[in-house]
Amino acid sequence: MPKDLNNPVPSRRLAPEEVVLLHHVELADAGWQERLLDQLVIAAVLSAGGPLSFAELISQVEAITGVPPAMDSMQRSLRRLLGSKLLLESSADHYSPSQTTRNDADSRRRQAEAMEAAARRTFESLLREEADGFAAPEPWRWFCDSCLQPLVTVLGARTYELLSTGPGGEDAHASVSRYLEAIPQEYRLGVQRAIDRFFTTAEVAVRQFVLANLHAHLLALAATIPAASLDALQRRLRSGVQLKIFLDTNFLFSLLRLHENPANDAAAELVALLGKIGGRVRVSFYVSPLTVDEARRTLTAYEARLSEIPLTPRLGGIVAQADGQLSGIALRFLNSIRASKRRITAREYFGPYLSDFVTVLRSHGIELYNENVERLSTSQDVVDDILEQQDFEQRRYGDKAKPYEALRHDVTLWHLAAQRRPERLDAPLDAVYWVLTVDYRLLGFDAHKRSRTRAQVPICIHPTALLQMLQLWLPRSAELDQAIFASFRASLPQFFDSAAEEMSIRILRALSRYEDVDDLPAETITRLLVNQALRRRLSAEPEVTKQVELVRDAIVDELARARQEVEEERTKAAELSSANEKLRLEKERIEQSGTAARDQQDKQRRQLENQLGEEQTRKRLLEQRVASLEAAADAQEEVNRTRQQTAQTRRVRLGYALVGLITGALVAAASAAAEPFVVRVGLSWVAAASLCSAGAVGIWLTFVTILGRRLSAVQSWSAFQHMQKVIIGVRNIAWALTLSLLGRLLWEVLR
Repeated sequence: MPKDLNNPVPSRRLAPEEVVLLHHVELADAGWQERLLDQLVIAAVLSAGGPLSFAELISQVEAITGVPPAMDSMQRSLRRLLGSKLLLESSADHYSPSQTTRNDADSRRRQAEAMEAAARRTFESLLREEADGFAAPEPWRWFCDSCLQPLVTVLGARTYELLSTGPGGEDAHASVSRYLEAIPQEYRLGVQRAIDRFFTTAEVAVRQFVLANLHAHLLALAATIPAASLDALQRRLRSGVQLKIFLDTNFLFSLLRLHENPANDAAAELVALLGKIGGRVRVSFYVSPLTVDEARRTLTAYEARLSEIPLTPRLGGIVAQADGQLSGIALRFLNSIRASKRRITAREYFGPYLSDFVTVLRSHGIELYNENVERLSTSQDVVDDILEQQDFEQRRYGDKAKPYEALRHDVTLWHLAAQRRPERLDAPLDAVYWVLTVDYRLLGFDAHKRSRTRAQVPICIHPTALLQMLQLWLPRSAELDQAIFASFRASLPQFFDSAAEEMSIRILRALSRYEDVDDLPAETITRLLVNQALRRRLSAEPEVTKQVELVRDAIVDELARARQEVEEERTKAAELSSANEKLRLEKERIEQSGTAARDQQDKQRRQLENQLGEEQTRKRLLEQRVASLEAAADAQEEVNRTRQQTAQTRRVRLGYALVGLITGALVAAASAAAEPFVVRVGLSWVAAASLCSAGAVGIWLTFVTILGRRLSAVQSWSAFQHMQKVIIGVRNIAWALTLSLLGRLLWEVLR
């Protein structure tokens, strides 16, 4: 059945022979439209299994592309293929493939089947490694139908929109975003990791299989580009193209390598390829002031959250590899600590970006679009769109909806690019202004706005679509294929839970307070990070000290669990040892019973010995793990005792200082009160004051010295050790002066 002309997206997955026939057509070659139609005609004849009439041929091509081809184009294609002997005309105006065409098609089919078989083996191997236990009837078919094919469809449609003023058809991104929904929760992270690794593998067959399907799907769409759009596209290609691209915050972070994200490689490959095109495509990257503000706001928030976590390089590396609940920015921070092999504070890491962000941007070839957009962000159209999108986000995503400031940035950026475009576009490449993003929600907002305004040219583009468009200027090469393949992973929706990240940061904050955290086994740290019971308890505890206690309790629980496993292994080893001994005795008893029986007994004995050896190995490993955990627990207890002793010492020293000050004040007051009585004896006021003062100093310093020597905490005080000689010297002088004045007093009295 013919499809709607407004929706030219193929409704089925292309057959292997169709994929390999279309895959080698290059958009950068002149006359690619004619060669593309020729390949479609050949594919249609081969798939029929017998001669086709002209009308049947048109129907077969329509089945591949979704749109019936133009009559005159089909006639010209038939003449070319008949002239080159690739098709043969049989009786009654029917057409069939030549033997050369059949042989070539068989060869290509075998290549396609080999590519898919290699890709399937790689995927299933990765799935076993990352999600062992995940049971799917046909995991490869699930992956192709639920993830790869919807991804190929949406990326092909987005690129088609950049080549034609016609619509790209139904946006399949909703299907891609749900590709993990059918997977049980406990396997989702593992399946997602397997798919990530599949799209980053170095195996050539995998890359060829993925790119062949993507390129063939795009060409099936390109065959339906209207003639007027093709003419406008060719004129634009001859005159050169200017692209002024506003970068969304996520892609900006990828370009600056500020977060761990699948788009990082795609950003680097895109910039490298744009440099090779030269003057044929003039590309300028811009960021709006709103994007700069949002980037700074995000980095400032992460600096505050990570500032209280003095991570060691080993701990940072373990967490970066084990935890699936951290954002790309936090993971990048941890990997930087691991790579530097030293502690790096959050202020040290984020400081250069927060202090002079614009200079950093310019060093990467990105300019600030220095125009005040505050008025635009408060205009009625923009505010209405923000509120509408906010309502949609709340209904669709609930607690994970974007905050108002993020929506304000996205909607304003969309309107900023839209207002700078010409009112009439003869070709999509005339638009000049674009928004480059990997945010599927922003891409969805763009599709929603265009459906309302009947606009056919997108404003937001994905890096993969832009890379595919570069094929208009760049011939197919290993570099271009690698760039497009790298961008595939960036096309997968990223699942992130900020609440789960907060729990991971709390665990990290608590672990980093342990002085001997590097002595903890990596397995223990990993199990703490994924401990759901610990996460639930931490979510209900706002105090940091209590969070540290909860993590310490979890370490103790790990120690108890390990000890229990050791005991279980010891019991199993003892049982196996006993069984082995019984078997040995039984073997001796039936030594004469025959060769077959002896062989069976020997086999059983070897099996038991092997099991015993395995159990002993496991016991030894568990004992080592228990020893590590016990050492870590003992070290932490020693740290706690040291902290308590330090606090007690500080209190003793503070009490000693206060007692010294108080007694000094009391002795000084007593000496002042004694002065009038000494004067009555016959000394002058000066002599009396000197006598009382010297005596008071002597008494006070003697008390201070005796008290300090009786308190071990004060005796070990370095400050007391330094002052002790001075105190003793001053005390001796005071006593000498006191004795001399007392002698004079006695002289006056006796005289």
